[in-house]
Amino acid sequence: MDEYKGGKNNEGLPQGFGTNISKTSDGKINSIEEGKWEKGYLVEGSHTIYFHNNDRKYLIKKEIGKWRYDKERNFCEEDLSGEGEELYYKDENDLKNNKPLGYIKGIFDNGTLLKGEVDNAFKINYSDHSFVKKIIIKGKSKKNSNPEAFSTRINLGEIFFENGDHYEGEIDFDEPQGNGTMTFNDGSKKTGKWKDGNFD
Repeated sequence: MDEYKGGKNNEGLPQGFGTNISKTSDGKINSIEEGKWEKGYLVEGSHTIYFHNNDRKYLIKKEIGKWRYDKERNFCEEDLSGEGEELYYKDENDLKNNKPLGYIKGIFDNGTLLKGEVDNAFKINYSDHSFVKKIIIKGKSKKNSNPEAFSTRINLGEIFFENGDHYEGEIDFDEPQGNGTMTFNDGSKKTGKWKDGNFD
């Protein structure tokens, strides 16, 4: 069940600025979409999603930014594109006080982070590794331009681990992959080639 308040076009679709609240049949909020609309699609603003009865470490996800809209096809992508952020909250109280459990911020392409920062990666289900705390993506590695490369997702970046270790170099999503340096919490270092997170 949707409740929309705001501008509409001559077809009755959301157009201009407005807010749409979607609820379950028993009155619980599913999502709140707020911002600029084009022919019924939210194209810029915020989309807050509430997860009910789930095993996630967070209850609420809030996306802020832009969604790519194709005027000719009247189609809008579901995930963020361009500069934006995804904020994850444990509960409504943390949302109200703007205290996210973790976040993904930077430049997106249809939901994929191209350049930016991921905080508390494990707690927001970005990484399956509980020892990964923060990931910084600085951009694509030169390996991406090589069609015979091990992976086309290799980026340049940094990974900060819960135990204080810090890696800088080539990464594949949430682990060292390629050339880089691991600085351990005792100050010692390992520089060279990494594969699937391990020193090769």
